[in-house]
Amino acid sequence: MDMEELLAKISNRGMVGYMREAATCYAAGAYRGGIVFSYIALFDDMRAKLAQLGTINKVAHAVHLEVEKRANDQDVFETFMADRLKKEGLLTAAEHTARYQTIWKMFSN
Repeated sequence: MDMEELLAKISNRGMVGYMREAATCYAAGAYRGGIVFSYIALFDDMRAKLAQLGTINKVAHAVHLEVEKRANDQDVFETFMADRLKKEGLLTAAEHTARYQTIWKMFSN
């Protein structure tokens, strides 16, 4: 599967630009840039989904408020968010691991 096919499978269209840039960085040997863009896409997507879930789920809403406070305060929130979602049962252990592995799958082709 080529990169465009992988990018076409991304359901959140807001992530495509980040992932395209990540792939471009990776192809140019700018591995750190590729990782940074992938990380941004991954956690922006998780924040967006958490915000949506928070409208119908009280636990998700509480986590969302904590994450947004950290993000707005320029604090590190990514690991906190993933770990808290797993702890609250909103993210399974498999999903928790898969979110991180998604980045590497993009670069293994």
